[in-house]
Amino acid sequence: MVARWQILGRPLEALPEKATTIVKACVVLHNYLTYTDEGNTEPCRYITPSFVDVDTVGQLQEGEWRRVTAGSNGLENLAPPSANPCTVHTGSQGCAIRSHRLFHF
Repeated sequence: MVARWQILGRPLEALPEKATTIVKACVVLHNYLTYTDEGNTEPCRYITPSFVDVDTVGQLQEGEWRRVTAGSNGLENLAPPSANPCTVHTGSQGCAIRSHRLFHF
């Protein structure tokens, strides 16, 4: 989705409620466009065949999305992984928001 929705290609600078709304809107639009894509001709498709990864006889042919997202930093890890993700760079409010959002998607 980062390849199609540029706002997701960088860290969101928004309040948690607004960030949630932005992500949900992108997901809904992505799902709608994917669902209705079947009737479109190749040049007008939301997801063209060359855009996605394809497994051809055990060999991965990388899709165009990889090139599009190559410089994106929206999915960077901000902290090293740990057993408890709430222990690094977050306070109790951040942990509460994370725990609440965990079950939205």
